[in-house]
Amino acid sequence: VESLPWNATASRQKPSSPIVGGRPPELAVLRISHAPLPDDHSIVKVRAVIELSAPSSEIRLNGLPQAIQLLEERDPLHFVQQQQQILQDATSAADVSFQTSSSVSSVASSSITPTRPQLARSTTERSLAAEKTILSRVKRSYIYFSSLLQEPEAKWKRTTEARGVSVTQLDSIDPTLVVYRAEATFVGLGLWDLYGALVSPGARVFWDKQHKDTTLLEDVNELTQLWHLKTKPAWPVQGRDTVLLKIVYKSPTTIHVFSFSADDPYLFPSIPPQDPTLIRTQVDLQGWAIETLSKHHPAHLTRAVGSTRMVQQSKHTTGDDLCSGWRW
Repeated sequence: VESLPWNATASRQKPSSPIVGGRPPELAVLRISHAPLPDDHSIVKVRAVIELSAPSSEIRLNGLPQAIQLLEERDPLHFVQQQQQILQDATSAADVSFQTSSSVSSVASSSITPTRPQLARSTTERSLAAEKTILSRVKRSYIYFSSLLQEPEAKWKRTTEARGVSVTQLDSIDPTLVVYRAEATFVGLGLWDLYGALVSPGARVFWDKQHKDTTLLEDVNELTQLWHLKTKPAWPVQGRDTVLLKIVYKSPTTIHVFSFSADDPYLFPSIPPQDPTLIRTQVDLQGWAIETLSKHHPAHLTRAVGSTRMVQQSKHTTGDDLCSGWRW
């Protein structure tokens, strides 16, 4: 691994037009890349010292100067105008008229000063009543999630403990209420590092052995997303899938990530139809509570708590499954 080739490139964007009354801002990008690792167990540790010289705007990497490439800003409108010019030339040469929607609108708007096209992100249009319904369900689920975190330790019955993970089950008088809590303390792992490992779809395959695929269906708002998750089949049970509404609340020392099933196509039109080869799982509540136990401890002690209640899957989910799923 120590002999892996690597390279570094630095680039700076050249402004297309000068700014009146001052020097245009300069943005330099330094990209460091290395060759692929030989296997999944290899780890590369890199120590990079980056220096920026203010007078000459020179970049040094580990004491060595890096040549900066100047990149010209590309205006998307320039390529649109080129395509229109090619279309007009082809029309004149063939003596035919291409009456397409794009050419007609281009000719009609040729006298109007062109503007740079805006990249708009499509969002689902909902009524005010639908927005209130979603907000009400989120508040109700968060109250339930917070109440589980505040349950006294005497009400949690320990089921198993392995790999530093303690799994307990809520002692409830309702036999249909099955709630598991998996708790662990990580030394040397920061709050945001653990959060990224838990919520990133790419990282989930390393700690969740049953995970198969994750698809983002919709960004409902800044704190809420709609996800479609699939799990691998485990003989003799088929694979499962579920559509979850995930909400994230963040603070400097605590992060709460909780989710619950979304099955109303009126509220969420992007819900995919049920696959006959999969079992659609209904999740009442699942979540993570990540918090820093000591602000001044150099090891960044962090605790993760997961509480889950599942319908149709509770008979197949045990504390051992939760404990074995954490691969840290």
